[in-house]
Amino acid sequence: PHELHLEVKAERGAKYPCPVCGQACSAHDFQEKTWRHWNFFQHHCYIHASVLRVKCQEHGVKRVEVPWARKGSAFRLLFEQAALALVREMSVNAAARFIEITDKRLWRIVEHYVGKAVSPFNLSDIEPVVFATPGKGKQPLKQFSAFLDAHEGDPANIREAVFDMS
Repeated sequence: PHELHLEVKAERGAKYPCPVCGQACSAHDFQEKTWRHWNFFQHHCYIHASVLRVKCQEHGVKRVEVPWARKGSAFRLLFEQAALALVREMSVNAAARFIEITDKRLWRIVEHYVGKAVSPFNLSDIEPVVFATPGKGKQPLKQFSAFLDAHEGDPANIREAVFDMS
């Protein structure tokens, strides 16, 4: 596919807030990063930015996080949101083919948000359980068992299981 590249630049010489305390600080240095954005018509869209680190008098050198992506992700938040919406309606493999990324990368997105959503669960009482993992055979069942143990779940309380058979 054709590609559309957008570039975001920081203003040189400007002051930026420390990510810890908000104090106006000078830029220490910049690092070039790229994020995949949702397609623009049929074109893959990428955002390139010089992400800066500020030098705070109190906290030292700190990287400023960008507002359009979560830390450590190579995708825009909007892209991840759309990918999750697709995964609700189709298999991970089909969704990955549709948005033209590997299923492994899509599984990382799914695992991040599912993990974030279920981490506060205490399954000693009956609650809906959401668990997602790639794989076939015994390994996913072992991972689910470990998940139940970590959240004080009782396998006897399981009433229904749904599997993505892709």
